[in-house]
Amino acid sequence: MPVSLFFYNAALVAYSAGMKRLSLISLAILLAFAPFSVFAQKKAEQGAQKKAEQDVIQANLALNEAGALAIVLRLAPGWRTYGRMPGASGIAPRFDFSGSDNARIGAVVYPPPQFFDDGVGGYYGYEDGVVFTAPMERDPALASHIRLRLEAGVCRDLCVPVNFDLTLDLTPR
Repeated sequence: MPVSLFFYNAALVAYSAGMKRLSLISLAILLAFAPFSVFAQKKAEQGAQKKAEQDVIQANLALNEAGALAIVLRLAPGWRTYGRMPGASGIAPRFDFSGSDNARIGAVVYPPPQFFDDGVGGYYGYEDGVVFTAPMERDPALASHIRLRLEAGVCRDLCVPVNFDLTLDLTPR
């Protein structure tokens, strides 16, 4: 009898002779602690996200000289964020202006990105910071409230998603 067949038969005999109960107990213990493992992983991800939002990236909303919105992202040295084409596993920025009042905001304009080779096909993005712009129309006789919900991914050795709620209030002219 070949050695591998011997071990296979021995494993079947051991399993049928009482290991089934041990396997069920092991499975029950694993399932009992699985939620704690998921909770710990989620807390670690949230911790990394908060650290990134506080230490790695700053986001501001302003008007540029032409009257368009300027979405300014400043990254800590060595950090990158993705562009419109984030590669196989990146997170393209998402801009949601739906909470704005007295403003019609056009499509966000991406400046030319650079290509980063990550060994898996690469991605287009920005290093150290970027300024996106968006055309805006508003009634200058009325106050305007601009609200931006920004979701983006930032990377150095580890990539994390970040979220910002930015506002800009414009007074009547």
